[in-house]
Amino acid sequence: SLVAERVALVGDSGHVMHPLAGQGLNMGLEDVQSLVSVLEQAAQAGQDLGAPQVLNSYNKQRYARNLAMQGVVDKIWHVFGARAAPLVAMRSLAMSGLDGFEAAKKMLLKGMMA
Repeated sequence: SLVAERVALVGDSGHVMHPLAGQGLNMGLEDVQSLVSVLEQAAQAGQDLGAPQVLNSYNKQRYARNLAMQGVVDKIWHVFGARAAPLVAMRSLAMSGLDGFEAAKKMLLKGMMA
């Protein structure tokens, strides 16, 4: 969870991500954007900004996405860290195939930036 009693974690305080894919900053900025939006809505409604239901709204928006991105980055690290010849060959073949498939590249990049 990214929240506790009257506390909301954002960025690296809420998730540690290997710098391999350069997604840590992006995820942190998305956390801030989401928290600001939730807090603005709560303030406009006259709610206590630290109330559990307010902070849980932020957690619902960010926790699953952060966890999914951490999983993707971890898998990338394992795939690109493999040294066994068959895995290196499969990785090279997959990357060559992806390089020639523009639609797949765009889809991956869009997923990383969403």
